[in-house]
Amino acid sequence: MTNFTYFCTTPTKEEAIKIAKYLVDKKIVACVNILENIISIYHWKNSIEQGNEFLLIMKTTEEKSKLLIETIEKIHSYDTPECIGIKIENGSQKYLKWLKDVLK
Repeated sequence: MTNFTYFCTTPTKEEAIKIAKYLVDKKIVACVNILENIISIYHWKNSIEQGNEFLLIMKTTEEKSKLLIETIEKIHSYDTPECIGIKIENGSQKYLKWLKDVLK
């Protein structure tokens, strides 16, 4: 089973917590870390924008990846929410087993 870490930003702490709790409750992800005070600079509608955001770091399996992306797109307040995944190549075997067990 291949595991992934996904990243997503939100405009508020409340939305970050709401999304994280939903994803964990539905067993779409095993864990979400929320980092505060992220400064994002990006192109949007022909201008360069800057904003403070909250970064969600979400751990899941390859099997749940499509559902994770679809869920983020459905429940997120942004028109085009970030939801990008990176394959976990290596890690603590105990942690990776826990992740797999949680998402059975």
